[in-house]
Amino acid sequence: MSTTGHDQPPAWVRWGAVCLALCAGCVGVARGKPGDSEPPDSGIDSRSTDSTPDSTDTDTGSGADTWQPGDTSPRGGDRSLADADLVIQGSVDQGLSTYLSFGTDIDGDGEPEMIVGTVSGSGGYDTGGGGGYPLENSVFVVPPQRLAGTVSVEDASICEHKAGGQAMVLPDLDGDGFPEIATGEGYPVGASIFAGVGCPDSPIAEIGCGSGDCPVVVLGAGPVLDSERSALLTWTALDDGERRAYVVDAAATGVVDLEAESISISDSSSTHFVGCAGLLRDLDADGVADVLVEGGVGAAYVFHGPILGAADLADADAVINGIGGGQICAHALTADDLSGDGVDDLALGNSEAGGSLQPGLVRLFWGPLVGDRAESSADAQITGEGEYSSAGADVSAVGDVDGDGSRDLLVGAPDEDLAEANAGAGYLVSGPFLGNSSLSDAAARFTGDVHDGKAGGTVGGNDLNADGAVDFMIGSPQGGAQSPTGGALYVFWGTPE
Repeated sequence: MSTTGHDQPPAWVRWGAVCLALCAGCVGVARGKPGDSEPPDSGIDSRSTDSTPDSTDTDTGSGADTWQPGDTSPRGGDRSLADADLVIQGSVDQGLSTYLSFGTDIDGDGEPEMIVGTVSGSGGYDTGGGGGYPLENSVFVVPPQRLAGTVSVEDASICEHKAGGQAMVLPDLDGDGFPEIATGEGYPVGASIFAGVGCPDSPIAEIGCGSGDCPVVVLGAGPVLDSERSALLTWTALDDGERRAYVVDAAATGVVDLEAESISISDSSSTHFVGCAGLLRDLDADGVADVLVEGGVGAAYVFHGPILGAADLADADAVINGIGGGQICAHALTADDLSGDGVDDLALGNSEAGGSLQPGLVRLFWGPLVGDRAESSADAQITGEGEYSSAGADVSAVGDVDGDGSRDLLVGAPDEDLAEANAGAGYLVSGPFLGNSSLSDAAARFTGDVHDGKAGGTVGGNDLNADGAVDFMIGSPQGGAQSPTGGALYVFWGTPE
């Protein structure tokens, strides 16, 4: 993934906490503030997206006190999105940067690409029997190191898949030495897996439901069957209203019927709800990936791998209670060794928490994760800067950018008002993480410059131009020159040591 020279997590780490537009009952990250004249677009999704393993760990944070006036590096201080080094611009109604994945060489040229997805606005949704799911969106492969200034995503991309808007990089599934691309949400097939090299028209696998059309989100891939065999973690909403996660062997090709798959996670309680957020990361340090999903009336459930059969939420190995029913889709999850003990830890964003004014926050739970815990018992907590700012809508581990030995985080707050109302912001937060802190003390801020642009709806960091420094991506799904529907992705180049 990253070429910064720091130790990086394996390629299966970067989960996809996506599907805001899909998860009925979930709360959108960009929910707006009391008194907003128009409700924000509920299609804005965070997590990115972070779909390539959360191996972008190369943080930027030694604290704001390390930044000096005149320093143009995004390693400290405030930067406006208007000053970005590269802007990838979406078209009208495109909702560009709703999904974001990055940091992997897709086309075999030795340089990393970004995968950017869209969720269309008016005209892009089936408002009839399909329940409002996106009909046709696009996933673009963009080589950022070849670009400069402002460029449209159509001109910037080297490949476009018109197959749902979910964008995710997966590890090499077909044995050709290059990663694959997952797209999701589309009809009639819920999700598709494409070979990364060559921009093929036909997918390797098409994942859907045998009983009829269903939305499908690919949440990630990792060695969840055993320490070497990878599987895909997927989520769908069935015709009977049940939400369920399925584990599909990564070697599967052709048409895959989820309802015929034997490995699944369901909820036998009266709610029959398994949330659409997922995480594939080794949270108990046994070498096998674990799975995290939301479920029931509002809790995060961790299942330690290997997972080899049908499982119920009641069988979970660890539970974090108090998230709030149906809201994990409006949160963000990421995992990394944030405490420095060699075991993966969990960062859980909650864009509606933080007190009566709901600034949002990120709670950190040190691994290994076992047993039951309350969300309020987190080992560390980062609270949003402004009221109703939706901090924690997206969270990305960006590694040890400042070289102090501690991992750092990039946190999105798409309803922050630093420049314009709901213009949003991204925050670089330095480790180590101890006790309670505030985003007002962040090492750097990337502030949106468009009213209702929702900057920070997606965030990420990785070395995109192979110069040894971490670069930063701030998605503004309602921003850019075609605001409020076009969206844009802003890139800031890091400064090598």
